[in-house]
Amino acid sequence: SLLRHSWDRCKHFVKKAGAVIFGVTMTVWVLGYFPNGGEDLGASWLGAFGQTIEPLFAPLDLDWRYVVALLSAFLAREVFVGTLGTLFGIEGAEENFVPLAEQVQASGLSFASGAALLVIFAVALQCVSTVATLRGETGSWRLPAQMMVAYGLLAYVLAWITFTIVGLLTG
Repeated sequence: SLLRHSWDRCKHFVKKAGAVIFGVTMTVWVLGYFPNGGEDLGASWLGAFGQTIEPLFAPLDLDWRYVVALLSAFLAREVFVGTLGTLFGIEGAEENFVPLAEQVQASGLSFASGAALLVIFAVALQCVSTVATLRGETGSWRLPAQMMVAYGLLAYVLAWITFTIVGLLTG
């Protein structure tokens, strides 16, 4: 009975999350591919959007690709890795297939930036479904909006503190 229930819950999650992950990943791919056919991801629509927001995350030394992945994770937490995979896989995928972990390491992401990224991911308000549930429970957008701002600021401040401390410790 327990195994059957667990299997049913797993299938339900994969069906529900799979559609969201696929949709967001395809959107990221399209925005990263156009208007230049994926030749220069930084010059794509996605690159332009990410580079516009990147200065907000400059104190954490996160480039626009990580910013885009964080923002896509607001739609569903499960798409963070898929978004990074798409972003790192668009450029040069035909001639050089490298695992995502190696690409992230080669991207220059420092240990301090990685720790800050984890703090943001752990502390910031989870995702749009959480906000929608809060809206449904409270009957108003006021509390969900306040929570988004408060948790976002808290996550950013804690990430900056983490980045600073880890940066000092690791040199």
